Order: sequence, then structure tokens, then C-alpha cells
Amino acid sequence: MKSRIKKIVLGILMLLGLGIGSLVAVMLNPQWFYQQSTTRGNFTILHNQALPAGADSILNHAHQIVQYSPHYLPDYRITICMDDGSSFPRWIERLKKGRAVSYANIVVMQQAFDYEKGVSIIDGHLWDLTELYAHEITHCYQFKLAGFSTLWLPLWKIEGYAEYNSRWVVEPFSLRERYTLLLESRQKPTQGFRWTGTADGYGSPESYLEGLVYVQYLLEQENWTYPQILESEIDAQALENKLKAWYEKSP
Repeated sequence: MKSRIKKIVLGILMLLGLGIGSLVAVMLNPQWFYQQSTTRGNFTILHNQALPAGADSILNHAHQIVQYSPHYLPDYRITICMDDGSSFPRWIERLKKGRAVSYANIVVMQQAFDYEKGVSIIDGHLWDLTELYAHEITHCYQFKLAGFSTLWLPLWKIEGYAEYNSRWVVEPFSLRERYTLLLESRQKPTQGFRWTGTADGYGSPESYLEGLVYVQYLLEQENWTYPQILESEIDAQALENKLKAWYEKSP
């Protein structure tokens, strides 16, 4: 009886291992699901249809933005999966749904964007498409830097740095300006999520702005490096207290 149970357990574990292995193989080989591949500098773009007008300009600008990060890797190749008829984005959506998802050195776009206007629309709000690409590319550098720990670290450490690194050109606001926006946003009624807009018509969800403000404070006021932020045990409440004290004292 024990021998039979052991065989059943081993069989189940083997099936689980096979299933997980197959899933990982699919995730790491999106080219299996696309008809065309185009190289643009550091990027390999997988697509089924012709690349949309404006895509080259947006990718080039996003690449210029991320090069200013101290964690930019000039030889790191990134695969971008377009959402233009391939089933791959829908497979990834089953694991995590968003406008775009990044893991390892792969960026998966999960909707068709307006590349000529350069915008991403989320619940009627405008998100700059160049910033979105720079944000997702930054996630790839974060994975190279911190590995799978990016999956369980606090959201503010991961999304905050991706926002900080991608918005310094698109929205070059000071820490005081951003924290003021955050405080104003917190006064609004919650409707699923709070959107924090800016004068140029763009913006981001409040949770992303909060992470950006926390990271910007540590980098610019405490002179931390991003690896120090990743390794630190400081929690969001302690960081909020330090930020409020700075805000009340600074002009």
C-alpha cells in the first residue's frame, strides 16, 4: 500500500514538474507564437502584422531614457512581444493582466496602442506610451539586477523605481511637486483605483505615484543607491513619516 502511494505521489510530482517546465519553456520562447521578428538596436520585436507607424520613434526615445539609469546594460537584448494577433499575450494574461507585463528580458504588450499619437489609455486616462515602454524596459533591468526577488519585494520598490526611471524626461517634476500631487490624490474618493493626473494630461495610478515618490526621496534626499533600496528593510510607514518630516521642513 505504501509503495503504491509513493508511486502515485511521485507520478503527481512528475506531472507538476512537467507542467511547470512546459509553462516556463513557453514563457521564455515567445517566438514560437509569432510570424515575424524585427531587430531594432537592443530590441527584438516579435509581431504578426507590419509594425505600426510611430513604433520605431517611441522605442528609440524609450531606449534613450533608460540609458541614463546607472543600471542600464548596453549589451542586454530585450524581446518585445506585440499584441497584434498572436495568442501569446493572451497566454501571459492568464498569469498577469495589465497594459503590459515584463519578466526576465521579455516585454509583453497586452493591448493595441495608438503609436502615432503615442498614448496608452487606461480606464479613459492617458498614459504616455514612451513612458510605458521605458517603464517595462526598466523592469527587465531590475530582473537582471535582483532576479526573482522582484516577484515578492514591496510594490513601491519595484514599480516606484520603474516609474522614477521612465518619467524623468516625460514628467520631470521635483519631489515636492510629486508629493503634493500624491497628497491631493489621497483626498479623492476611491473608485477602484485613484488616478493622479498632471497638467500635461497624463498621469498614473496613485499606487505607482506613491512608489515613485518613496524611491525619489531615498535616491535624492537620502542619497541611497537603488541596490540599497532593494536590500533595505525600511517599510512604507517609516518612509512616509520621514517624507512628511522632510516635506514640512523644506521650502
